[in-house]
Amino acid sequence: MIGIKINFCQKIKNVVDKIFNVYYNLFTLKPYLFKERMVIKD
Repeated sequence: MIGIKINFCQKIKNVVDKIFNVYYNLFTLKPYLFKERMVIKD
């Protein structure tokens, strides 16, 4: 039972980490790329 519980927690943690990474990338990478594009345009 304990092994199953740990496995379940790890799966939830992995999903949360993936979602966090996606949001982190959206908020850090996108504005940065947008700025870079604006700079190149000028």
